Amino acid sequence: MPSLDVSIVSEFLIRYGEKAYYVLKTALEISEEYKLSGKYFPGDFDSKGLIKKLRERGIRYNPTQLLRLMEREYGIIETTYKSATQHWWSFTNREAVTEALRIYEGGEEIILDPEVSVIDLQVKLLDLSRIIRILKALKSKLRLTDNDRRIIKDIIIHELPDIALVAKNAMKYGDRYKDFLAKFRLIIKIAEEVIIKMKLSSRLGIRGAEEHKDMRFELSNESV
Repeated sequence: MPSLDVSIVSEFLIRYGEKAYYVLKTALEISEEYKLSGKYFPGDFDSKGLIKKLRERGIRYNPTQLLRLMEREYGIIETTYKSATQHWWSFTNREAVTEALRIYEGGEEIILDPEVSVIDLQVKLLDLSRIIRILKALKSKLRLTDNDRRIIKDIIIHELPDIALVAKNAMKYGDRYKDFLAKFRLIIKIAEEVIIKMKLSSRLGIRGAEEHKDMRFELSNESV
């Protein structure tokens, strides 16, 4: 079974298809050419060399977006040098890239890491944006109703525990789930603020009821 690193590269190839394959394959070939030259380079491959090589093969699309995904979302490459005119990257695991390309080219079945596959599905299924919208709407209200309180309790007691378990597992994989984790942290922050608002609203309600009761008592005494 491929290691986790291989499975991540394989998933990138599956998700982005032919374009991803040619960009990754060409970048690897360039790195091998640079290595064989015996010269010093600030990384395994560079943007200029990659674009030039792709064009020599009749491939005209700009690889910038795929390179960004490879670095920020998949961790396949990392920037080793960047200036106004140059951008160099190195592979974080050359062996994993080579193996994933071999599997992809050979048409072998690619087995993704089971936990990653499950977390991917869970992240797609959980609608954190919906919860954020609800909590923000409740936070903006001047006073919370009994129904509002029921909604808050339902989210915190029934929905957040499951989301927290997914978030805990997602944290093992660095930036792969950074958007999901950012939304989760935002939910916790807003939920805490809404709970404070709910408690204040309850206290004000009790105080208002007591003041109303005292006023009725005073009016009753005056009438006597």
